[in-house]
Amino acid sequence: MDNVQLRYVFDRLKQANNETKRGLLQIEVRRSGTNVKKLISTGVHLYKNQFSDKNGFTCKNHDNAPAITGKVVRMFRQIEAFALSDKCNF
Repeated sequence: MDNVQLRYVFDRLKQANNETKRGLLQIEVRRSGTNVKKLISTGVHLYKNQFSDKNGFTCKNHDNAPAITGKVVRMFRQIEAFALSDKCNF
């Protein structure tokens, strides 16, 4: 499927802050030209100051930042490969 857009969505519910509440990082898959979308959870919760949308997504100010960034980017690539394949019925 070639009419699919993917992006990172951080703290969709607007509840994260820098000290006490963490927000969920999700991947949004959207069909181009429509409002049809699916949100896929990455299972990663971050504080607001740990999220950066530089180069798609980069985790910062975290002890395990490279591992978190690698995990999420790998997941994004797998979802992208599936969405662009013929197996996807979205």
